[in-house]
Amino acid sequence: MLSASEALKLLVAIISCHANRQRRDAVRETWLTLLPEGTPHFFFVGAGDTVLEPDVLLTPAEDTRGGTAQKALFAYRHALANYTFDWMFRVDDDTFVVPERIHTLFWDAKAEMIGGDCMSELSWSTGGAGLLFTRRLVEVMVKRGIWEGCSDADDGWACACARDAGAEFYWTPRLRHEGDLRPHPHNDMVTGHYVSPEEMHVLHDRFHSVRASTHP
Repeated sequence: MLSASEALKLLVAIISCHANRQRRDAVRETWLTLLPEGTPHFFFVGAGDTVLEPDVLLTPAEDTRGGTAQKALFAYRHALANYTFDWMFRVDDDTFVVPERIHTLFWDAKAEMIGGDCMSELSWSTGGAGLLFTRRLVEVMVKRGIWEGCSDADDGWACACARDAGAEFYWTPRLRHEGDLRPHPHNDMVTGHYVSPEEMHVLHDRFHSVRASTHP
C-alpha cells in the first residue's frame, strides 16, 4: 500500500453530460478542492453546441448513456496525449470521493485496475463507484477500441480489455456503487454513488468540520 506521503501521479476523468452543470459545480465546490495540488482533472461530455466550462472536454460521441463508451474512448485518447499520469481515476459526476483515502487502495503493486463493490457479483465493475486504471491499461483500451456490439458501456469495455491484456485487477467494497452507504469520517469508504448536488455539500461539510475541529 502506498503511504500518504508517496507521490501518486493521478489523473481524474469525470463522465458527465450537457444537462449536468449543477452536478459538475457541486463536484468542483467539494471533493475536487481536496485533490493534491497539481492533480489534473477534466469532465467529459458528448457532442453538442452548448457553451461549456473550461474543464469540460467535448467529445464527438452521442451525449447519451448509449454513447458512454465512445465518450470514454475519446477522453482516454485525450488524456494520453495531454497528461502525464500513472493512474487514471474514472468516476461519475454524481459520485462523492474522499481524495485523501485514494492512496489506501493501492495495496497490490501488481494490480493494474481497481474496481468497486459490484465486481463481487458481476463479471465487471460499474464505473459509478469509481474505476482506477494504470496508464498502460488506458493505452491498451485506446489501442483496442470499442468492439461492435459492446453493450456494457465504458465500464464493461474496460473490464473486458483488462482481461484481454492479462492485467491483474481486484475489487473493493470501499468503492461503493449502491446508494445505501456513504463515506463518513467514522468509516473507511472512498466513494459514494448516486449523490445529489445538495448531498454532495452535506458530505463535504461533514468531513470538513471534522478536519477543522481535529486540526485547529
